[in-house]
Amino acid sequence: MRSIIIRIFMSLMVSTALLGQSGFYGWNQRTHSELTWYTLETEHFNIHYHNGIEEIARKGALIAEQIYPTILQQIEVEPWGKTDITFTMEDEILNGFAMPSDQIFIWVSQNDVAGHFGGSEKWLRLVLPHEFQHVAQFNAQKTWLGIWGMIGIPGWWMEGMAEYNTEVWRVGRSDNSFKIHTYQNMVEKIEAHHMGYAKVLYLAWKYGDSTLVKIGHDRVYLDKKKKKWPIWYDFDEAFKKATGKSVKAFDEEWRRVINTYYFTLKGQKEGVDEVGEPMVVKGFKNIFGLSYAPDSSALAVVGRQSKNQYYTSLYVMTTDTNHTIKRIHYGTFNNQPAWSPNGKQIVVSELHRGAHGSLLNDLRIVDRDGKHKRWLTKNLRALHPLFGPDSETVYCVAHPTGQTSNIYRINTRTNKIERVTNFSGDVQILRPSLSPNHKQLAISIQDTTGFTDIAVVNTDGSGYRKLINDYAEDLMPVWTADGTGVIFTSYRNSTPNLYQIGLAATDSIVQMTDVAEAVYSLERIPKSDRILATTLGDVDTVRMVSIAPDRQITPTPIQINERWSAWRTKRPTPELAAIDYTKPADIIGIHPYHAFRTFRTLTWFVIPDDLGLTGLYIGTDALGKHMVTSVANVKWNGDLLGGAASYSNLNFWPVLGIFAQNNLGYTQHVIAKGSIYEAVNGGGIAAGVPLNSGKSLFSNHFLSVLLQAHTRQVLSFSNDIPEDSLVNGLKEGSFVLDYRWKSQRPHKSMVWLPYTGTGLNAHAEIISSSIWGGADYQKFWIDGFTNQQLGHTPFALYGRLKWEKHTGSVPYQDRIGLLDVDPLYYSPGTLAGSLAGLISPAETYNLRGQQENYYGREVLYQVTELRFPFIPAIPAEVLGITLNHFTGAIFSDVGVVRGLLVPLVNGDTEKALQTFGAEFKANVSLGGNALVIVSYGFGGDADFWSNKDYNSNSNLKDHTYFRLALVNPF
Repeated sequence: MRSIIIRIFMSLMVSTALLGQSGFYGWNQRTHSELTWYTLETEHFNIHYHNGIEEIARKGALIAEQIYPTILQQIEVEPWGKTDITFTMEDEILNGFAMPSDQIFIWVSQNDVAGHFGGSEKWLRLVLPHEFQHVAQFNAQKTWLGIWGMIGIPGWWMEGMAEYNTEVWRVGRSDNSFKIHTYQNMVEKIEAHHMGYAKVLYLAWKYGDSTLVKIGHDRVYLDKKKKKWPIWYDFDEAFKKATGKSVKAFDEEWRRVINTYYFTLKGQKEGVDEVGEPMVVKGFKNIFGLSYAPDSSALAVVGRQSKNQYYTSLYVMTTDTNHTIKRIHYGTFNNQPAWSPNGKQIVVSELHRGAHGSLLNDLRIVDRDGKHKRWLTKNLRALHPLFGPDSETVYCVAHPTGQTSNIYRINTRTNKIERVTNFSGDVQILRPSLSPNHKQLAISIQDTTGFTDIAVVNTDGSGYRKLINDYAEDLMPVWTADGTGVIFTSYRNSTPNLYQIGLAATDSIVQMTDVAEAVYSLERIPKSDRILATTLGDVDTVRMVSIAPDRQITPTPIQINERWSAWRTKRPTPELAAIDYTKPADIIGIHPYHAFRTFRTLTWFVIPDDLGLTGLYIGTDALGKHMVTSVANVKWNGDLLGGAASYSNLNFWPVLGIFAQNNLGYTQHVIAKGSIYEAVNGGGIAAGVPLNSGKSLFSNHFLSVLLQAHTRQVLSFSNDIPEDSLVNGLKEGSFVLDYRWKSQRPHKSMVWLPYTGTGLNAHAEIISSSIWGGADYQKFWIDGFTNQQLGHTPFALYGRLKWEKHTGSVPYQDRIGLLDVDPLYYSPGTLAGSLAGLISPAETYNLRGQQENYYGREVLYQVTELRFPFIPAIPAEVLGITLNHFTGAIFSDVGVVRGLLVPLVNGDTEKALQTFGAEFKANVSLGGNALVIVSYGFGGDADFWSNKDYNSNSNLKDHTYFRLALVNPF
């Protein structure tokens, strides 16, 4: 039992450490074996990049070396050696991340960072200093315990320090987010990046940069007097030492400052309902894009109808009095949809799996009724589509091969693609808008200067010119009805408002709105000169507003005491200087990537107890393509109690792995007479291939193979199990082939009450003495499930069908059948489900309400449930543990056992059973996360329910159960 507990504890630490260990694979689940990798070395960095992006790698090296001394000086940290930075452009993932092992991973060549998020900075200039500051902060706060010594550091502190020291407070980071949350009285729920930026800004403004340094350098030492051997970092204690105030007291003060600033700002500006005619679009929790049909009979909406929906959908909502909403497609979309001129089709930019499994955006055309949909582009990395003057022409922005975006024209009938513009260099384009005469496109463009401006270009690519050329972020252009000007959203004055500019060189910018929250231009309303605009999601309903094109306003100067506002403009000392792109980094050399030259320790740990030591080691190379994990359990006298080691290789198309274990791998068998625990000692090699057809991100396949040899050692078993029936010390060699497909839209309720999802698992396991050992038997199963919502009701129909068959000399503990025992179900999505592999429980088949035991060679098992929500939670907790998400179900279980090991009295070797009943399920949760799901119910066969005494207490008690529940099998 001690070994099992240690294994669970160590595996929890391994899982935590491996979150970023596998580099890009942890995010995109693809190895990208088609790429060739290189290393560019500078004084302080190793820049790793693949073929096709050397220019970006050189720019990254330039930026990294220029920011290096300033970031170290800001937090007063000593140099620690080289940092590995890895670039890729194979996926359109707007992100980067840093590891305490001095590793940085960045997805480069991002188009949509321009303007809103990045302001006037380019993506690489934003993300690289931010992630390097994380690495520097990790080193400043490092202890003997490595990453484990920093577990108590809040995320807002790490993110806030990176943003404060490397970025500028702006609309997209993080002003808009604070407006949304402040006006909803939800500041405490703001995301860590935004919260951290504001907290560190205020902290630095009030206490100074030296206080930030003191907080970062505080330690808990083994030798407190001499300050030697730092083992822990206590953030709360460090904060109080540096500021004289507890974190809780600071949070309350900061919250008051935030509320005062934003509500004062709102009180001095015009309201959204004053700038035009409000248009409340009901039935949606979030709207990310919206467009009128050409005849105004409907709206195409990209959004969500529920906050618990973790994906976006494309809806068509009629504009009549019924406001009928129909979902015609679902996926991950690039916001704004566009109608064809004939009103029959809608085009969207959708994220999907492209070549080599890359995550990228392509255009998809969907019929208005949702019956037909097809891809218009393939691997184009296409964004911001709009139809031309006919329904056979689509314009879009795309960057298929690098960091340069251009406008493309596509024929929807022939799929012919033409490049319209010919920009070069680091250029991004956003939201093209077609002029009323169909001869020009208005665009928002961020050229190599970093300025995001409004420009126009002819539809043949000629006549490009900027209408605006300044520091402010100018976005989302919409033509006026007469084609003489462009209305756009600008972030000048730190708030998104509408502005207008004419096409003449002498025309000046005219401000149209002056709200405190935000107003964004979407499109011109069909057959009208008015502008459709949207606002912040700071109320329960999604608000649209129709704005007159001739509206003008003189902005109101803001009057706020600097006590409440000065924190927003605080800058660090020293501040990062502007990057000099004319000064290349000193490159020591460029050479092919060598994995094991970059190998480093990700983490290690040693746990002492009364019997000995248990140690953990995890190592990886710079790309995260080679991973070594080992665990050892050693007595104080040096004897090895157990251990495990594994090596994973992500260099090839399949993921490859080698593993070995002794007394740290376990299997649990639940049979009619109790439980059997076995140690599985041995090793093997494995390969796995994730697959996706590219049609949907939510429909995924995984094929795996395993070749292994192990010895099964019985550790313990229940007293009622005859010892002489157990097969102990069995040596087995096996070949396993497993295929799994699952299609399910992500939703918060999918853990306890899924309304969608279908899956199939096919498994073959050949245990043969010709591979190794002395066992010869086989296991096969096919398992499928589905969840279907019944119309628009809260009811869901769940069905599962599983067939399993064993052949050969199957060990006693592996027998299958229909048994009167409670199975151990660790439902997917729960903490127990994520750790189920530690004990590897074999499934026990039990019909709820069953009272007999039947062992056999083959089992057919069917479950049907009508599920419904019951109550959200019980308002009580014990040691932080709560019961929530109660659901009910009416069920029917059917089972058939063939090849009965003990024939029936009449000689039959087959037995069929069916039970009916009802149950309640509930999540046992800690901190809002489900630990397990439990169920309480009652059931019985037809004879039970036909018995007139079925409702008697004694009879009913025999047919009730309380056990772990299964929501979906995988």
